[in-house]
Amino acid sequence: MRGVAVLGMALVVLYIAVDVVLQSLPPHYSVISDAESNLAVGEFGIAPTTTTGAVHVAFATTGFLCALAGMLLLAVWMRDAGRLARVRRAATGFVALAAVGLVLLAVSIAWAPSVLGLTERVCLAGILGWAFVVCWGARRSFRR
Repeated sequence: MRGVAVLGMALVVLYIAVDVVLQSLPPHYSVISDAESNLAVGEFGIAPTTTTGAVHVAFATTGFLCALAGMLLLAVWMRDAGRLARVRRAATGFVALAAVGLVLLAVSIAWAPSVLGLTERVCLAGILGWAFVVCWGARRSFRR
């Protein structure tokens, strides 16, 4: 189980590294206003720019909601998981960050698209941070 936790942490780091590299490629890309999916469409992407964006927003929003629901359920479970007590507070903070990011993402989609990229990254920071912290706690608990 310790190996799975280490793999989870490594995958979070890999996601962030790939994201940073990809965001540096297109010269017109803005991390504040452009969603990560914009890296896949257009001149530098692999997908056409037709309805891909609208479909992606629907699926990505659903994915964020599902991730948040899973995080909340596991946060409740972690209250009784003594082995993860050390990371419970940090994990709860990342759940809150992801929830705030999701609300801000919805607001930016509806009323402030110029900050869509930033709000998406706030939500991703909550989700990825939570995954890393929980894996870190699991890794430490299985080391004993």
